[in-house]
Amino acid sequence: LADAPVGPLGRARLREDLARLAACTGMPPGWRDDIPVLLVEAGADGIVEPEARALLRERLPSAELCYFPQAGHGLLQAPLIPRVLEWLERTLSA
Repeated sequence: LADAPVGPLGRARLREDLARLAACTGMPPGWRDDIPVLLVEAGADGIVEPEARALLRERLPSAELCYFPQAGHGLLQAPLIPRVLEWLERTLSA
């Protein structure tokens, strides 16, 4: 459940994910700049720092931004799915 405490396995996976993110120095090998990208940001995200979000926007200047100013990291209060589906429909029909 989304509101249940994170167990030992979940904490271990989170630590591994955070270590991978900390080691990132750029986009993955083979990344193509001509692929449409939707960046989803939560303004009240307590995990992903605003500076990290700004760096990603800088690296992906042609990406479309979907911003939820009041949402936290889990985006549980944001109307995320309809916005992503709308972007997919618009992008795939272009």
